[in-house]
Amino acid sequence: MEARIEGKIEVVQEMLKEGDSFEKISRVTKLAIDEVKKIAETFVN
Repeated sequence: MEARIEGKIEVVQEMLKEGDSFEKISRVTKLAIDEVKKIAETFVN
């Protein structure tokens, strides 16, 4: 379970680098937009 979450975090980070929107990342990773935003905040900080 944790490995799957780690993989999604990496996917979110890569998509953010490419400039994808939170909505697109949410659709691709099957995460809620709020979860994507939380990951993005930790990635930026």
